[in-house]
Amino acid sequence: MFLGRFRAKLDNGREIIERYPHEPKKEFYMGWKDLNEYLERAELKIVSLSLHIGGRIHKVPDNKSDYFVNMRTLSILNSGVSYHRGFGFQEDEKMFIVWLDQTGSIVDMEVRGL
Repeated sequence: MFLGRFRAKLDNGREIIERYPHEPKKEFYMGWKDLNEYLERAELKIVSLSLHIGGRIHKVPDNKSDYFVNMRTLSILNSGVSYHRGFGFQEDEKMFIVWLDQTGSIVDMEVRGL
């Protein structure tokens, strides 16, 4: 199930687009693990993060945080399968998360402690 694609703008001006594990490697497309390693090696940080899903674009406020949240859930219910994608940012000792379905509609928002 396709649950959108993140775009991360870095403080050097480059934009990185999320790559899924089954996709071939392309320049400026990275999975989250590779992106984290690249940021550490190059001493860069994300300054803007957006999720493009279901024809909609959702953004974390620019320069809001040095730490971002990327989560996925899969629920199997009697009525069918439900996929959700969560993203957001960390501020102080809290994570602010917006949950989206595969159409890009907001299904929930939450604040979690670390």
